[in-house]
Amino acid sequence: GDGHTSAFTGAGAFIPRRFQELGFRKRSLDPWLDTIIENKILTHDAFVHAGLASLRPATGCFEMCYSEDLASHVCAQVGDGPFVLKLSARQRSCGVVIVDANGLSKVLCSLLGSESQEDARRTSCDVGDTPRGWADAAQSAAVLSGFDEAVAHWRAD
Repeated sequence: GDGHTSAFTGAGAFIPRRFQELGFRKRSLDPWLDTIIENKILTHDAFVHAGLASLRPATGCFEMCYSEDLASHVCAQVGDGPFVLKLSARQRSCGVVIVDANGLSKVLCSLLGSESQEDARRTSCDVGDTPRGWADAAQSAAVLSGFDEAVAHWRAD
């Protein structure tokens, strides 16, 4: 995609187009600042280093493997919610899901799959292993939206 919209659906494409219509052009940032802004971990570290940690919400980093007690580990580390679940390797809201504490375990299971689903994926022949499979997967993903699109992002990692 163009780096400003979802590569899955194109959602948000109207935003940069409207900015251009209004006369605003995309400014390139200096490489250092661009790196900080585009990297969640570096952004967090920059806030902490500058003494601004209180401006950031509590965060945690967890292995992308579902377990029955994952939700309780998340709550123990970052509080009682609501939670913004994000992929560290994605940008511009791809795969972002917001959930309260009551729905956290169910949503994590949907996003990450249960251990039995993961085992089944590992032992089955993956259609994504061939160029034709990649094309089929991309075509299927192009019509996704909402939570289904978020699940596709999470399962792609």
